[in-house]
Formats: sequence, structure tokens, C-alpha cells
Amino acid sequence: LELTWEIPSHLCCDLESKPEEMVSHLLGHEFNHSLLAFLKEAKLARSLQAQADHLGRGQILFSLTTDLTDKGVKE
Repeated sequence: LELTWEIPSHLCCDLESKPEEMVSHLLGHEFNHSLLAFLKEAKLARSLQAQADHLGRGQILFSLTTDLTDKGVKE
């Protein structure tokens, strides 16, 4: 399953805090109480990847990709 959306342009230009990298790190890494830990515990997914793609000035697409289990596909 892949979900992709555009990050609002007013958030794309913050070069110091890099919000897209922070969100990518928070969603894409497995640690206690993370999205991936929850999905694995519920046997809904095997992996999760989050990334931000810079398309141009002020334009970023954010993607969240997960490898769903058979149970995850059904639910």
C-alpha cells in the first residue's frame, strides 16, 4: 500500500527544521509505540517506509509505503 500527498508549500521552505525529514523519521522508523510497531503487533504489516521527495522549489511529495500482510489487506 502506498499513500502519497503533497506537503503544503508554506512548510516546504523551512530549511533549518526540515519538517519533512522529521515526519519521515517519525513514521519510518521502528521503536516502541511507533506506527510500524503497532502494525506489526496487530499482524497487519511487515515493513513501513516513509520518504519525502523534493520536486522543485517549494514542492515536496511525501510517501508512506507499507508491505501489508494478508490480514492487513483484508482489514
